[in-house]
Amino acid sequence: MLQFSNILGVVPANLKQQALDTVIDFLSGEAKKYVGQELANKIKKLRSDAAFNEAFEEGLQNAVNRFVEEYENEDEDLVTAISTDKEFFKNEQVQNALAKILKQPGAYLASEHEVVVQSFDSVLPTRKNRERVDRAIVYLLKCLAEELWHLPELQPIYSLQFQRITAESAQQQIELQKMQLQALTGLSSSIREPLLALTNAIAEQKALPPNNVYALPERPTIYHNLPQPDYGKFVGRSVELQQLAQKLRPYPHSQAHLITIDGIGGIGKSALALEIAHRYLRNPDDLPPEERFEALIWTSAKRVVLTPEGISMRHQILRTLDDIYTAIAVTLQRENIIRAQDENIHELVRNALTCQRTLLIVDNLETIDDDAVINFLQELPAPTKAIVTTRHRINVAYPIRLVGMPWDEAQILIKQECKKRDVPLLDNDDTHLFYDRTGGVPLAIVWSIAQMRSGYGANAILHRLGQPTNDIARFCFEGVIEQIRNKPSHKMLMLLSLCATDAGREALGYAAALSEFDRDDGLVELERLSLVNKNCGRFSLLPLTKQFALAELDKAPEKDSLQGKWVEYFRTLSKEYCKLHYNWTNYDWLLSEGDNILAIIDWAVTNNHEEIALSLTRAAQRYLNITGNRKMFDYAKQLLNIAQSLHDKSIYAWICVNWLSWFYVEQGNTVEAEALIRQSLSIYIYIPCCFS
Repeated sequence: MLQFSNILGVVPANLKQQALDTVIDFLSGEAKKYVGQELANKIKKLRSDAAFNEAFEEGLQNAVNRFVEEYENEDEDLVTAISTDKEFFKNEQVQNALAKILKQPGAYLASEHEVVVQSFDSVLPTRKNRERVDRAIVYLLKCLAEELWHLPELQPIYSLQFQRITAESAQQQIELQKMQLQALTGLSSSIREPLLALTNAIAEQKALPPNNVYALPERPTIYHNLPQPDYGKFVGRSVELQQLAQKLRPYPHSQAHLITIDGIGGIGKSALALEIAHRYLRNPDDLPPEERFEALIWTSAKRVVLTPEGISMRHQILRTLDDIYTAIAVTLQRENIIRAQDENIHELVRNALTCQRTLLIVDNLETIDDDAVINFLQELPAPTKAIVTTRHRINVAYPIRLVGMPWDEAQILIKQECKKRDVPLLDNDDTHLFYDRTGGVPLAIVWSIAQMRSGYGANAILHRLGQPTNDIARFCFEGVIEQIRNKPSHKMLMLLSLCATDAGREALGYAAALSEFDRDDGLVELERLSLVNKNCGRFSLLPLTKQFALAELDKAPEKDSLQGKWVEYFRTLSKEYCKLHYNWTNYDWLLSEGDNILAIIDWAVTNNHEEIALSLTRAAQRYLNITGNRKMFDYAKQLLNIAQSLHDKSIYAWICVNWLSWFYVEQGNTVEAEALIRQSLSIYIYIPCCFS
């Protein structure tokens, strides 16, 4: 969705005040007509009521967001044009039309097109298709009017005034409206009572319009309390969205009722859950009737958020199962649940959920301390479905694990964020560097571009991403690491920071000196906490996780021991493998661990452990050869120089004969190949180990 929330920033303060005054004057006028001047004067005090002013501002924001959300698919170009027109709300025709529909909603709805088509020739005057412009403005004004009409403080009055109902249904309506007004705890009693009196008077005097008057527009047919997305246009995750859509289909197409989206902090769990919910809200007509949701309920237990300024605490609305019950009751407009005794609430909630197909979303489950929440989610009544976002995997649910975005999707996100924040587009090399350093973690990408908007250069941001104490690393890992410190899982995590790409159970267990049980227990815990990703029995880390794990290793007392055992495993296995597979016919182990062998050689060279590098020569040569690695020549020259500096004539000769000479032959340089062989033979007449 387009970012459009900034339009309220260009709405003149006097227009906001004019709209507020118009609504309050309308209400006080109705009060004067039905209940007298005294109560009319009390209703005028709404102008200075802080809660109402805040609700009014929120209504304007909701209207703008709704216009963008609903009209973007109809005419994205005009949504953009209106959002960027700083003069839009200063236009006299727009201001007059808005005032008219707030004062005379019935008349406006009855003659909507006649009012509008004559009115907006001065808005976006360079546009030739005036009917198209008029339609867009009509829709925006309609959203503004309807959202303000449906403010809890105003809905009772507008609804009774512009709705034709029978005397019997009027009594039911009046009771509902009274409860709604009574529920507004932020509204002072000195104002609530006059509004109640006015509501009563309109119903009792049956001051209802005749049959041909249009009804007040109804609320959307889908109950929901979804927050507006803050990610702009959603990018990527097409596979995961398809998985979610499939699992959210009704029985018997899908038997899953509880779905988890898990992964490290910042990987995009909340954004994905919110996006799928908004798709059900925006496009119900695109789905078969049985696959639509009639209620979309959002609850969030998020405690901290990451902004360009750093990590900040967020007011946690959801802490217990009772908070979820409250969200369900409010969204479904079930007053009986709110008023119920504690012992009856559970059954009332379950009964309410059976009345319509509901999607319940619980965001950040890991920060909820109430065990009853899990039990409730496991026992949800049909046809309810639930999505849970969490850093901790839940075994009883269908899991969707998020990892870093693939390159093509991350590239789009980087470009979108640069454009959104008015940052010069990164060249291809810098884009690749950002992707490699962030590992495609969406929050890390967004945070990085936001830092550039604050004045940091690309190189500075890349450097900060490599620091384990940066805001991204702290946001993603700090709380989780404390849960595993001094446990087998912590050792596993630190060892995985030494991997080139991934590692198997055997290597990790050997280096950590753990029993098979403790090793597997540690890996299960890391996977449950979303710290590792498992694929075909091998375990890997995202780049951000790896940086953090490496920092943990650097400050660990057992660092040298872990590093030594890690190297020992590969040296021992490489030696045994070379003896066992004399003819090199079985490459499974070598193909799995070849990158780790090369990583150890790189580490050994950097840290002046040349003898370790030489001990892996034969395994490295065979791996590079069978994989066709383009660095084959570079490693050969590097190891040859080490052999020469250590006076290891045996390895020197082996590299010349079995590695470099073959390389030169394949390059067509037989002269250089022959020279290397002769040089080797001049050192040793016959050395069995050289030609094995």
